[in-house]
Amino acid sequence: MLSSEARIHIATRLEKSQQFLDYAGLSDGDDGYRDGLVSLCVTAGINASDAVLVANGATINGRRNHDQAPRDLRQIGQDQMAAALAKLLKLKWKAQYSPERCSAADARTAIAQSRRALGLATAECERRLAQ
Repeated sequence: MLSSEARIHIATRLEKSQQFLDYAGLSDGDDGYRDGLVSLCVTAGINASDAVLVANGATINGRRNHDQAPRDLRQIGQDQMAAALAKLLKLKWKAQYSPERCSAADARTAIAQSRRALGLATAECERRLAQ
């Protein structure tokens, strides 16, 4: 049984994930904002994965290494979620720190994988919350 604190954390992470994905959608198709779009999608995926981890009993803190999350997800049998997040994290450096700009293909990948991550997270969290 999940604590009330965990339930609030899960709901908040899923809501934040949706917000980041919604804002990414505002710049979809605008070539000048691909880096921002990809960055928002990565953040959406991170929040979705955090919700899944909390729903499965993990403790999340702000200093956790996001690169470790796909491994943590695989350890709890969330292989599809881990794959989606890993693809997003590969784009994080390029979107946020690299002098290289994100391509249209990067933006399409980021949108698809963040939507996938949020869908998987929502299903898993609903399942866990119903228990």
